[in-house]
Amino acid sequence: MFYHYLLFCVIYVIFVFAPFHFFMNLMIRSVIEANVFPNATFIVLLFSMILYFWGLGWAVRKYIDRLPRQERTKMKTLFIIAIFMAWIVDSLAWTI
Repeated sequence: MFYHYLLFCVIYVIFVFAPFHFFMNLMIRSVIEANVFPNATFIVLLFSMILYFWGLGWAVRKYIDRLPRQERTKMKTLFIIAIFMAWIVDSLAWTI
């Protein structure tokens, strides 16, 4: 059963890391290549990023709320570790 939770957290890291890296890359590119700031591309990307991560957080909260009480704490801890790992992986990806 623990492997099911671990697999879910690994998939969650992928769904956090990949879009965050993609959104930040496009936002930086839209700022560098534009003549004015903030431009329409930047605003659309920022709004899309906020909506995406809000929806992802909402889905995770709904998933955790369905679990039994004993497993909620375990899953919350795994998700905190997953977010931290995604942040480290993304930081390393920007330095390479």
